[in-house]
Amino acid sequence: MQVNFDIPAANRNPMVDAIIARNRAKTAAPATPPNPDSAALASFNGYYNLQEPATPGAFLPGAFLTVDTNINVAYNATTQTFDPSFDVSVILCLDGKTPHVFDFTQSPTATFQKGPEGIYTLTFATPAGVSPALSGELRFARTGMTGGQTATLGGTVSIGTAPETTVSGHTYNNPILPSLYRGAYYTHPSPGNATAAQVMTIGPNFELSYTPLGDSGAPAMVQSYAYNMNMYFFSFIDSLGHETKLIMGTSAAGGLVCNDMTIIDAIAHPRTLTTIKLSDQTLPDTATTQLCQTNAQALADLSGYFPLTQQSNEGTVPSSRAFLSVEGQYVSSYRPTATPEIETKYKIAVGLCLDGVHSTVYYFDQNCHFDTDSQTLTIQGIQQDGVDGSWQIEFTPGYTPGTGAFSQFGDLSAVRLSFVPSGTGSASAIYTGKTPLGPVPLSAFSGATLTATAAGSNEALEIVSDHSILYTPPALSASWQKDDQQQAWLEILYVPLMYIVAYQVRPDDILAPDAGRVTGMLSLGTNGACGLASINTRYLHLWPSLPPVPCPPTSVLAIPTAA
Repeated sequence: MQVNFDIPAANRNPMVDAIIARNRAKTAAPATPPNPDSAALASFNGYYNLQEPATPGAFLPGAFLTVDTNINVAYNATTQTFDPSFDVSVILCLDGKTPHVFDFTQSPTATFQKGPEGIYTLTFATPAGVSPALSGELRFARTGMTGGQTATLGGTVSIGTAPETTVSGHTYNNPILPSLYRGAYYTHPSPGNATAAQVMTIGPNFELSYTPLGDSGAPAMVQSYAYNMNMYFFSFIDSLGHETKLIMGTSAAGGLVCNDMTIIDAIAHPRTLTTIKLSDQTLPDTATTQLCQTNAQALADLSGYFPLTQQSNEGTVPSSRAFLSVEGQYVSSYRPTATPEIETKYKIAVGLCLDGVHSTVYYFDQNCHFDTDSQTLTIQGIQQDGVDGSWQIEFTPGYTPGTGAFSQFGDLSAVRLSFVPSGTGSASAIYTGKTPLGPVPLSAFSGATLTATAAGSNEALEIVSDHSILYTPPALSASWQKDDQQQAWLEILYVPLMYIVAYQVRPDDILAPDAGRVTGMLSLGTNGACGLASINTRYLHLWPSLPPVPCPPTSVLAIPTAA
């Protein structure tokens, strides 16, 4: 039995319904003109861990600042375009318990302006009479991909009558526009439907078309929707009147992936959509694969989804839905002895699609080499158009601004892909691409104990490090004791690009994880004023010869009272 981690987005989950309802309520016309700096501030969207500059590395327990952005999109019949509006809030929590929300978009006085050397300054203050008073002056700067961090902040904040506090912080997030997910999406064949059907299309300019669950028609235009930049998540009411949630992700084989959840009579009906049909995905044979661990972590740190453009003598030639998808994941075994021992193995899948239809996945194995000096990956044993050779993929990490109307939303890394014939001959089939996505270390979700949102549940989660987790499963017994129930997760699989954790996966099982051992899966993220969040799925092993049975998902939050 195998667990499918090649499509991790199928395991991602959306925000809690209360937050969705709040976002949808804001699609109405605002009472005042929106702050013109909203889109600029949204370009620094993310969850920032806060610390005191006087003691670098000493985080205030659970302290954070979040730039929380929702893009509300509505179809304009006059211009026949989809018009986006950026709804941005600044959420500040200094004690790990009490979040304070400042509605930047509705503030006529708050500003976010670019200064010298690319430093942006945010100034904000609540109107007189609002309690508690909230104000701040913070400077934001981009760091590219420094240890996974993408941006930093520093400055002063004030809450109520408390003295002004000097803080600094960083984020691992980089905002993603809906256009990254442009393409046609197909269902997976099922016992009742043997063919893959196109049920969704995302366009480059906020267009969204969708066929509801149970409808056999072609995708129809969605007139309005909300898109959350923290969780890459669409929400809208479909043409049948059902609440629909689209949680986006990427896959080496499937290209772009959507966990499509339709709520009917309070019951979620999920389906997985991909831009590459299952029948058009070519996967390597795990029985003959010998994974390479030399420089594997360095290559995994460059994970991302790169839409490709072909370069030729005639110039740039757009390639319809061509992509390079690098997806790193690791399995670690942690032994908390006097001298802690950590065994870690990486599996890196490199998905390549040049025609927008067929994808081929290569593992970083004995046929590959990654040179850390030139940041170049070589995949040998390739045949392209009848010619033997190798793929060479040169990575250039570093932040670059975007283009067009939303140039403030930039990319974290670029690639140059070329086919090099064996023997003599120059490189051909040259492609280039960029990605705004980047891997996030597991330790980025540390610093707070996440507790249950359900009344009476004692479920709790704490990310201790990149290799260890403390988890307390739900228990409703009156005799419940945390010390008796808490589990130390020391054998985990982690997908840094999708923030997915699976418990009880051994390093030796990384090529084909044994479903018989998996007992828990976490979908990590952030949730507005609630701070850090996780949707947890536990698995019951009812019979040795049968796959594990998933329990209904549960949720835990750093600040559940804010839900």
